[in-house]
Amino acid sequence: MKGAKSTSYLWPVIKRVLAESGRRYWSRYALAIALMSVAGGCTALAAWIMKDVINEIFVARDRTAMMLIPLAIVGLFLLRGITMYLGEITLSRVGNRIVAETQARLYHHVLRQDSAFFKVYPSGDILTRITVNAGSMRDMLNQITLSLGRDLITLTALLAVMLSQDVTMSIIVFAVGPIAFLALRTLTQKIQGVARKTYTTSAEGISTVRDTVQGIETVKSYQLEEHLEKKLGDTIETMRRTNNRMAAIQASIAPLIEIFAGAAVAGVIFYTGWRLTEEGTPPGSFFAFVTALLMAAEPARRLARVQGQLVASSTGVRMLYEIIDLPSPEAEEPGAPSLHITSGEVSFKNVTFKYIDELDVLRGITFTAPGGKTTALVGLSGSGKTTTLSLLERFWTPASGTIEIDGQNIQDVSLSSLRRNIAFVSQNTFLFQGTIKENLVAGTPDRTMEDIVEAARSAQIHDFIASLPQGYDTPVGELGSSLSGGQRQRLSIARAFLKDAPILLLDEPTSALDSETELALRQSLDLLSAGRTTIVIAHRLATVVGADQILVLENGRIVEKGTHRDLIGSGATYARIYDLQKLH
Repeated sequence: MKGAKSTSYLWPVIKRVLAESGRRYWSRYALAIALMSVAGGCTALAAWIMKDVINEIFVARDRTAMMLIPLAIVGLFLLRGITMYLGEITLSRVGNRIVAETQARLYHHVLRQDSAFFKVYPSGDILTRITVNAGSMRDMLNQITLSLGRDLITLTALLAVMLSQDVTMSIIVFAVGPIAFLALRTLTQKIQGVARKTYTTSAEGISTVRDTVQGIETVKSYQLEEHLEKKLGDTIETMRRTNNRMAAIQASIAPLIEIFAGAAVAGVIFYTGWRLTEEGTPPGSFFAFVTALLMAAEPARRLARVQGQLVASSTGVRMLYEIIDLPSPEAEEPGAPSLHITSGEVSFKNVTFKYIDELDVLRGITFTAPGGKTTALVGLSGSGKTTTLSLLERFWTPASGTIEIDGQNIQDVSLSSLRRNIAFVSQNTFLFQGTIKENLVAGTPDRTMEDIVEAARSAQIHDFIASLPQGYDTPVGELGSSLSGGQRQRLSIARAFLKDAPILLLDEPTSALDSETELALRQSLDLLSAGRTTIVIAHRLATVVGADQILVLENGRIVEKGTHRDLIGSGATYARIYDLQKLH
């Protein structure tokens, strides 16, 4: 049953790959098949001509044949070499194009997934599918093309030569075929599970190496070297065993073919020897037949392996389609209106939300952030502050309730226009690998150098950048590792200045900084917030005392609302937290 299952999905996958990629490039695959068919015909002719080699040259000693037949053989092999070269070049070029298109298509689709997708699929898994599995579609089409254009046609032509030389000897060979097919089918049925294990183990190894590189300081600080070495070592060992098993299954195909081919050759030799002894038949047909039979062994061996190879490739293709077939929650709806900003007022109306398989994070929160004013969200960890900002940017979708900007439901407007009007500064500043300038203009490529310098000055980072040998062309390192935390935060603020969006979201932008750096950054943030609708999250309540309104969240609900003076006077949750922070 397991084997039947492994092949039951094979043909639908092949059909889809042919319909999507094969159809677009059918002319190039047809050319490759034609070229390889010519090469296969040359191989068969080389076997067929052996009859004349034996009968005309070695038996009849015809001098004309001695001149013409070698020239014909040279011509055949020259034509065969040229057509094989052109066929392989054609296949390689179209295959590489398909890999590139598949990788771009998969990455495009991943970018249009929401945050829930990235909780289900870890980065190592996604990397493996884009970098490794994308080649599976090319491999499948190449295997089909090579099987049809090279191996099947070559084998068919050689079988035709064999039949033309002696029908009885051909029947002896054909009798072995069904037995070989049944034996090989058992082996190919084992490949699917092993192939899947290979891909998943590779993803685990990539994830471990990525975590090591990105978290190297934590690794060394907590002396995790041995732990990670063991973890990766176990993954490598699993990969080694899996690859060995795959190699053993695939390698066992060749000996089976050799055994059955040997039996067929032995039967042919016995029959031919009997005919030569009893009937005195000329040996030319025998040599042509045996040559064709021996030449047929290699394409037959490759055809015997092709189903197993297709099963392995189809596993990788299915893993691609698992992602590609997912809906795109962030794909733009045709005709969706753009968000039109007037004052920038943000309203949450009875919004409820929970993450996958978790309890409610937000429980019917309702508030209005006035346009051009600053609203602060405070509360203990896990109270729902960051989730509130994530919902406003549509990283997630509320379970119930609505979020509006200037009276427009954000679910009804185009996502690009929504995010174009929001700037975000996080406590975990993310910098792309590249230069300072490339990071600053990310998302705003139309900004001039004057704009960039002005934004850097506003964020109080220009003097530092100017002091670097390469200035704005200085690489920031992986995840900004060549910069300090404060410098990364200033770059994030400068990026927000460049975006110049009417709505500003600040998620603990100074929480990990020393007091002096925090004070400098708060001045930049005050300048950035001026005239914008600002929603800021802060654990340090001293940073939000000047907010126009403060919302206190607790267990996903708003339990207090007012100015700093109002909340201090109430003596409730906000006042208690403020007093505790003053003591520290």
